[in-house]
Order: sequence, then C-alpha cells, then structure tokens
Amino acid sequence: MLVENGIIKKGRLGKDLSLEESKCATKLCAIGCLAAIKTISSLDKVTSIVAIHGLVNSTSENTEQADAMNIASDFVVEVFGEIGKHTRTAVGVSVPHNIAASIYMIVEIED
Repeated sequence: MLVENGIIKKGRLGKDLSLEESKCATKLCAIGCLAAIKTISSLDKVTSIVAIHGLVNSTSENTEQADAMNIASDFVVEVFGEIGKHTRTAVGVSVPHNIAASIYMIVEIED
C-alpha cells in the first residue's frame, strides 16, 4: 500500500517499493495533475494531452520505469479517450525528498 493513514510512502523502485507501489505512485501523480488543471479550467475544455513526462524514483539497476508509468498513461486515456493519447517519457532518477514519483503533463486547453 502506497498511502498509509493519509501519508504517501516514500522510496525507490527496486529497493523500497515494488512495481505495483510505483504504479500507484504514478497514477496518484496523474490524478494530481488533473486536479491542478481543474484549478484553472474545466477538464471539459482540455483538447489534447500532448505529453506526460514521468520521473520514477528508482535504483540505477532498475529497468521498470516505463512499466511504472503505464498506469498513469492508461488512466489519462481512460479519462479523456482519444484526446488523452499522448507521447510519454519515463526516466529513472533520484527524486528529491525520496518521493516515489513525479510527473508533469503538457496539455492543450481551449479558450
């Protein structure tokens, strides 16, 4: 479980976190991105999810970063359908404060 008592667990894929826990972390990041979009516009005004860039906190030996990002990408396509299809990067890094993952999106929104 990635969230315990309302607190997000920290750690690195391949050391402290399983692939399933890292997938959960990236999905939570995607949900956070959508919440941020909603602070400036309705999700109904999104015309395209151009790209999602994922930083997965993982050991240097780990090669499952793309697998960890799949759930975030799939979630966005599930929410938006065809306009949710996007390019994506998934990079294994050492994320500050040992946070499990961090992602950002490039999104087009109609006026």
